[in-house]
Amino acid sequence: MSEPTTARIWKITREHAKHTMDHLIGSEKIVHDESTGCWVHHVSTTGTCLYGQAQVKWPVSGVRSRGREGMKYRAPPGFEGMKILVHQLSAFAFKDARPVAGEDVSHLCHNPACANPEHLCIESHAINMDRKACPGSWVTVTVPCAHPDVCTEMHVAVVDMCKHAPKCLQRW
Repeated sequence: MSEPTTARIWKITREHAKHTMDHLIGSEKIVHDESTGCWVHHVSTTGTCLYGQAQVKWPVSGVRSRGREGMKYRAPPGFEGMKILVHQLSAFAFKDARPVAGEDVSHLCHNPACANPEHLCIESHAINMDRKACPGSWVTVTVPCAHPDVCTEMHVAVVDMCKHAPKCLQRW
């Protein structure tokens, strides 16, 4: 019986993960969104959701297509055609974090297309699912003044609605 794909994927080295992320960033398949801080991927996605998939790559020097010199990338032996979720790859490459059974790589920013390692954490599947309904760390609400006898105006207050640790990032 063959080994499950997910078990084989986690046999990649951190160096493989870093080279793959460097390739994605260098080829502009991951772009930094300055307004949110997210590293947004532009790679193939899984079904109807926005979780990107990437093939594990390893740099190989030599002749690229059409005779151009420079780096080319190919899958390491045993990983041909195998893909891994980009946010999982990022968490492993930059934080040396990979989930075990019952755990997920969760997005603190609520953006499934994000691969910024600072927006990712490892947590239980149950907490990850609960996080999806979180309004985010900071929500602004309009409240009456705390001094109703002196002031009748409404004021804007910032309320921390997130119960998670680490805190969710503000929803963009």
